[in-house]
Amino acid sequence: MSTLILLAIFFGLMGIVVMIIYLIDRVNSIDKRTAKTSNQEPEDRHSLPTDRRFSGLEGEKLWNQLASQSAATGENDELTKQRQLYCPVLIRHIQEVFEEGTLDARQGLKIQPASDRSIKTTNGQIVSWIPSGESRSIYELGQDRGGADKARLIEISESIDRICTGIFTTLGISPNQMISNLILPGIHSERGSETNVNTSASPPARVPGDAESNSTT
Repeated sequence: MSTLILLAIFFGLMGIVVMIIYLIDRVNSIDKRTAKTSNQEPEDRHSLPTDRRFSGLEGEKLWNQLASQSAATGENDELTKQRQLYCPVLIRHIQEVFEEGTLDARQGLKIQPASDRSIKTTNGQIVSWIPSGESRSIYELGQDRGGADKARLIEISESIDRICTGIFTTLGISPNQMISNLILPGIHSERGSETNVNTSASPPARVPGDAESNSTT
């Protein structure tokens, strides 16, 4: 009888040890993920030069420049060029936030993504900026992706396009395809007649003055 009691105590202690190890591993995983989100720059991007094709602007200042000028009368070649150059940067930013949400969901994590993100370009790197509300919404849609059935994936793709339409409209940028085509390939064909990123009605993204406070790199 005493042997059974000792065995029960032994296995109970082993179970506690395993649980402690598991909890420590989870805490370490969260700490690493939080540090990555705060730092926001992968190691291979630290050594890249800043892309100088945006008049020395980046991050929120570049967003302000494009957003304020998008409603202005007239256009200039330099601004048009900056919009063309910034379009793939912004698309990449959106893709990374969405994928980050998907990967975090698989690990049981949910973290507020930073508004700022360093994006690699052909000329180095540039800090891209998205209002915190839109960034969080994109991240949360990425979290919903895992295990979603076709109907839910269609809803996610529609929501992504709606959010991105607001972002691009605010900056006066016109992508040549639906963002959902890049993030969720094949889902767009299930959605019917939508063919252009500007066709769905959506309010513009908030300008920085109205946006929630955001973190910086």
